[in-house]
Amino acid sequence: MTYRDLKIKVHSVVYGHGEEQSAAATLYHRVFFCLVVAHITATIISTFEGLPHAVHNIIHVIEVAAVLTFTLEYILCFWTAPLAYPAVSPAKARLRYFFSFIAIVDLIAVLPFYLPVFFPLKLGVLHAMHLLRVFSILMLGRYSAALQTVGSALRRKLPQLVAFSLVASVLLIVTSVLMYDIEYTAQPLAFKNALAGFWWAVGVVTGTSYGSIYPITAAGLFLEGVTAFFGVGFIAVLSAIITTGFVEEAFEPKLQKAPAAELEAFFALYEKGAITKEEYEEKKRRLLAG
Repeated sequence: MTYRDLKIKVHSVVYGHGEEQSAAATLYHRVFFCLVVAHITATIISTFEGLPHAVHNIIHVIEVAAVLTFTLEYILCFWTAPLAYPAVSPAKARLRYFFSFIAIVDLIAVLPFYLPVFFPLKLGVLHAMHLLRVFSILMLGRYSAALQTVGSALRRKLPQLVAFSLVASVLLIVTSVLMYDIEYTAQPLAFKNALAGFWWAVGVVTGTSYGSIYPITAAGLFLEGVTAFFGVGFIAVLSAIITTGFVEEAFEPKLQKAPAAELEAFFALYEKGAITKEEYEEKKRRLLAG
């Protein structure tokens, strides 16, 4: 096996996904998936106090195994990045991988393990760095078809989501400032600044307000009713945008495959003599024309 053959083989295992992935890639991804879950579970359990010494040892073993595996995969992905980005030079391909979202997630997952080895950190900083290990849960996205569908659906509707976020932000800012101006005189301790009004607006729009801060004037109550009304509409619009993304992501591959399957069926009829060549060519022309 040549160097390039080995590189292609490693790339197919590490990057393989969907129907095209080999048995080795499937096994690798399943093992990696289980290791990520074990690492996250160990991270959560490590926050409990009074754990037996044996449990601490098990957690340490899981952490070392996970970090070494994550590091190895990071190196392999960096090495085979030119095969993942063939349109650019090897240096640019590796640079593109280095700044990709999944590479940053991998780096965040392993840094808490390596940084204390090379740099002395205070106890509080070290504890915070260890809690960053929970970000390894984002690694599950690349090995779960369902999570990949979620990501694809959100990317598909990104312009609409950005537009929705801008409009929602304007609503929150305007209502928070208005509520502050209306209620400050009546209850200066509750609405001491515009940020307090913003906290109130977020609670009303999302329906998660627990009554910790609320208006008491007639104008404030009226504004709260109007804000709640628009909040229901915004939640409905957000749900519609995301749902549409999921529907399009689920059905578009089937719609793309449908003409090809229908064309194969007509070709089979043509080979059997059930339809003439002219009929087959006409069906083919119509299908390709959409």
